[in-house]
Amino acid sequence: DFCPPGHNTKKASYSGVSLFSNPVQYWEIQPSTFRCVYVRSAIQLGNYKKK
Repeated sequence: DFCPPGHNTKKASYSGVSLFSNPVQYWEIQPSTFRCVYVRSAIQLGNYKKK
């Protein structure tokens, strides 16, 4: 998925939390941003488990 250049990771993570509060509105606004953050988080988590 496309990750917008220079996007704020903390802000995106906060939006990911907001997803649980209002998922429909969030997905209508920026579904790709959440997927991007999810993929990055999954990669970071995978790297953490390897150590």
